[in-house]
Amino acid sequence: MADSSDLPKWYTPQRFLCLFCAMSLLNYMDRGLIAASVIKDGIQNITDPPMDETQFFFLPSVFMVGMMIASPIFASCTRTVSYFRLLSIGLSVWALATAGCAIAWNYSSMMVFRTLVGVGEASFCSVAAPCIDGVAPPGRKSTWLAIFFMMTPVGTAFGYVYGGVMWAVFKSWRACFLIEGILMIPFVVFCAIAKPVKLGQQSVEEAPEGTAEEEDGLSRSNRSNSTGMLQDMATQDQAGQANREETMALMEEEGPKESVMASMWGDTKCLLTNPVFMLGAIGYIFFSMTMGVVINAGPTAGKALFPDFQHHTGLPVDVAFGLLTIITGVVGTCSGGLLLDRLGSSMQMAFIVCAVAGFIGYFLLVITFQMPTEIPFMLVLLIAELSTFATVGPITSGYMWSVPAERRPMACAMITILIHAFGDVPSPPIAGFGADTLRKKMHYNRRDSWRTIITLSMLGVGMSSLLWGVCAIVAGKARDYGKVVEEDRTDSDEGEVNAQSTHRGGNLTHRRLHSGGAEEPLLSQS
Repeated sequence: MADSSDLPKWYTPQRFLCLFCAMSLLNYMDRGLIAASVIKDGIQNITDPPMDETQFFFLPSVFMVGMMIASPIFASCTRTVSYFRLLSIGLSVWALATAGCAIAWNYSSMMVFRTLVGVGEASFCSVAAPCIDGVAPPGRKSTWLAIFFMMTPVGTAFGYVYGGVMWAVFKSWRACFLIEGILMIPFVVFCAIAKPVKLGQQSVEEAPEGTAEEEDGLSRSNRSNSTGMLQDMATQDQAGQANREETMALMEEEGPKESVMASMWGDTKCLLTNPVFMLGAIGYIFFSMTMGVVINAGPTAGKALFPDFQHHTGLPVDVAFGLLTIITGVVGTCSGGLLLDRLGSSMQMAFIVCAVAGFIGYFLLVITFQMPTEIPFMLVLLIAELSTFATVGPITSGYMWSVPAERRPMACAMITILIHAFGDVPSPPIAGFGADTLRKKMHYNRRDSWRTIITLSMLGVGMSSLLWGVCAIVAGKARDYGKVVEEDRTDSDEGEVNAQSTHRGGNLTHRRLHSGGAEEPLLSQS
């Protein structure tokens, strides 16, 4: 860890986590906002005639395209540029682009601005999870990552609620996007001027100094005791030293001054040939296919299934979906992280938790959209989302712990590309196209078309749970880099403690020499 003198005054691990959670909340609030049914209706009317379901659901897709293009570039830049500077650049693009959505005058302009929003968010997606993993206390990493990723469902749900409330107040969907952009400005300024926190493990060169001089000052009578202490310290640090040297060797494979493109290509090759990472990623793709449909089309489908939802429940469908997702997102995501830490924070256990929780979620989601009335629908959906969101923290821990620490920004970028390119980018427009086709060519009514589409989309969660189960088996025979980092840190901490003890022993020996060699216990004073 960085020396305390290198840390900025504003920094504590808890504040660092809160800062990233707040930025994540705004990012995902934007995703929920555009999916809110009242905002969707307003955006569809900027064209004449109004855009259909297929056209509208391309807007979330082009957002993901911008993110996919920019994510690996930002990830590669983390080796040479401060992550706070990257965040200030990316989030400034995000703020300007969301404000641009407020002035979009046609379908093409809205697509351009939504693409730029994705470019801006790419900086955050590439560095956030590795940063949280870098500052989280040992033994609580899964919980901290779960708290951070809790902002995904909470922010999305808050976007539903925010859109409904702002529409009621201003009667304008444009004001919602403009206010979003303004709210991001303080974070852009902070990231531009704040001193970054040094992340990562203590290097070999940062080992405590002075032990050699203190060893030379030991008296002959106590040399054997002190030598034993130094041997113990060396033995305890041996495993950590080996791990650090191996990690440093991996970092030196491409050379100290390799270009961004060379770094990107080298990291990409390693990730694509990592079986645990790729199996976990393919499972995550199927999971994202379902989540893309549920997040972007859930309120629309709920409104189609239950036209009198507000009359029977007292809440608009957007607000009800939002509140339910906030509750299940907080409880489910935190529960998944806590469960993983309790069972043992290992790569294999992370995928076991994902497989079990994903299967339960799949079974309940299929039942949910067969419910005939609003109240049973919401109750079963609550339990299904609790189980589904329990996978969010463990899956992130699993794929990050499958690679060395220096490759984790690129791992996050690669996951972003894969799950969006093959998951939640194509699935919403495909769902919209499917609903349109069922109504126009097969003469389904609006309710039955959306019930069919949503039910079919749930197969993605079932496939993901199956693949994560296979991944857990493979992970049992692969190297767990999460454990390597923790062992490294533990050994470094023990080395510092032993060095301080040796330092105290050396001082006491010097005092005995100067006082005429009076007999005293080696560590009788602190």
